[in-house]
Amino acid sequence: MVDVECYDIDEFPVCYPQTNGCFIRDELKKSNIECAISYGRREIGEYKVLGIGFRGLVFLARHSTGIVAVKVPRIDRLYDMRQEALNQKLAYPYAPKVYEYSKYFLVMEYIECPDLLDVVQGLLAEDNVQSIRKVVCDVLKAGYQLDQRGIDHGELVRPWDHVKVCKNRVVFIDFNSSSIHRRPSNLTSLISALLLKPSLPSSRIANLLNVDRAKLIELLRVYKKTRNEHSFNRIIKMVCLLN
Repeated sequence: MVDVECYDIDEFPVCYPQTNGCFIRDELKKSNIECAISYGRREIGEYKVLGIGFRGLVFLARHSTGIVAVKVPRIDRLYDMRQEALNQKLAYPYAPKVYEYSKYFLVMEYIECPDLLDVVQGLLAEDNVQSIRKVVCDVLKAGYQLDQRGIDHGELVRPWDHVKVCKNRVVFIDFNSSSIHRRPSNLTSLISALLLKPSLPSSRIANLLNVDRAKLIELLRVYKKTRNEHSFNRIIKMVCLLN
C-alpha cells in the first residue's frame, strides 16, 4: 500500500449514503482511530473506501495499533454490530483480529491479501493442480476450525469474496450474517461451493483435482451427522490426497 493522505473523521464520508454529520462520527471519535485513509476500490465523492456492502461501509484508517480496517453500518440499514464483533473475535485467526468495537463500529486488522476467486482463477489459468489443491485444502481446514468453534459464518455458500488467501493463513471476512446459535455449516458450504457445484469455477476445480463427487457427498453426509475430527479427516484425506 502506498503512502496516502489521512483525513479527520469529521471530513471523511463515514456516514453512508448520507454524507453529512451523523452520530457515527461521534461514536468513532470515542475510539482510538486517529484519522481515515482514502484508499480502496470504491469511491464516495472524492474519497476512496475499501468496500460498500448491503449493510455496511469499510474504510482504511490509522489507529493506535497501526493501519486498520474500520466497518460501520450504513445509515439506511443500521444494526447493532456487537454480536458480529464477538463472533469475529471468536473466529480469530481465521478472521481479522478485532481491536475494538461498539454498537456502531468495528475496528479490525486490515487483511491485504487476494480474494479466493482471484487466486483460484489465476491458478486455473496455469492449470496448476498442486497449488489449487493446497488452496482448496487450506480453505476447507479453516472452515472446519470455524465449525469447531461453533460459529456459522452464514455466507460461505458464496465464498469467493468472503475468503482471503494469505501466505500463511486463510481469513474469512464479513461476519455480519454469522451466528453462534445456528448449527455450523461452514465446511459443508465450502465443499459445495468449491467442489460440487456444476458451474464454474467449481466444476473445473473438481475435474482438475479428479474429485469423486459421489464419494465426497457420502463423506459429507457422515460429517454432517458427526462433525468430528475422524469424519473431517476422511474428507481431507480424499481431497488432499493424504496418506
